[in-house]
Amino acid sequence: MNRVTDPAKVWPIWSHPKVHPWVVDDFSDRAPMPESVSHPNVVCLMPDSQDAYTIFIPHRFVIWELHGAVLPEARHKSLMFGQRAIAWMKENTPCRLILSYVPKGNFRAMALDRALGFTKVGVLERSHLLGGKLHNMTLMSLSL
Repeated sequence: MNRVTDPAKVWPIWSHPKVHPWVVDDFSDRAPMPESVSHPNVVCLMPDSQDAYTIFIPHRFVIWELHGAVLPEARHKSLMFGQRAIAWMKENTPCRLILSYVPKGNFRAMALDRALGFTKVGVLERSHLLGGKLHNMTLMSLSL
């Protein structure tokens, strides 16, 4: 995994027509996630193949929030990408707890989180604005 600070490397994945609907909400175009990778406190990791990314945003010194996406042709490698990114965070940062917010209906993200060892913490009701409607998100966590 390589740390990336150039938003241009993330844009092709984030904006892909089969990825974009799953990684946005009604305000994403105002503050697109790829732009955050240039912030010094944000960790963005990509494999050499550049067909996936994970973005970790610090909440507190040891708590980080996870966002990620994989191009459709590389989805079969999602678990491996996730495992490598989590290992990188444990080895290179003070991160000891990762949070993941999974929007209702994002079954792939939920399955991946579970395969990576995340557990359900609870449901954040009416916390994801999409299509002008508020939807629930499941809060998942992983202790390292």
